[in-house]
Amino acid sequence: MGAVLNYFGLEDVTLIGISLGSLLALRAAAWEKRIKRVVAWSIMENFYDVLLSSRPKALRVVLDSLIKAHAKGAVNSLAKAMMEKEPYAAWGIEQGKYVFGQPSAYDFLAEAKKYNLCSLSGQITQDVLLLGAAEDHFIPLSMYKNEIDCLTKVKSLTFRLFTKEESAESHCNIGNMPLALNTVCSWITAMETPGL
Repeated sequence: MGAVLNYFGLEDVTLIGISLGSLLALRAAAWEKRIKRVVAWSIMENFYDVLLSSRPKALRVVLDSLIKAHAKGAVNSLAKAMMEKEPYAAWGIEQGKYVFGQPSAYDFLAEAKKYNLCSLSGQITQDVLLLGAAEDHFIPLSMYKNEIDCLTKVKSLTFRLFTKEESAESHCNIGNMPLALNTVCSWITAMETPGL
């Protein structure tokens, strides 16, 4: 991030991260203080937890234990069985392997564990806008509180939950992008305009 800001000579930046990018934007803000405002467009406090959020608790416990034990073969076998039964799981694991450049389901999940917010949250001191979706198919509502509770040192925190009535209840508010974009633009204007 610093190299990009240096190249363009930027000192007062609003960084917008969408989906997993919301977590990456907040993590960047922990280290780069030229980022003055962050829009986290979708809640993503812990990527690994989001990946497993729709799975039964027993499966999450087993997978977590296997990953901690570095049981690569067992995790890959379990993932293969899931992928054969569920096209959505197959897509998610294959996409994750591709995006993160990992050769196996185990490697992808182990890498995903590294992407969390709370470990750096004390270093995030900017103005933050969190955008959520009431019926997000990736991120359960229960996870929103975790992220909000992590952000204890931010200069200001605004949270906006979009609903079905607004046609913006889906992941990243896909059903009503104009409403979400207007919310982002209005917030940025308010943050950049003293006394507004």
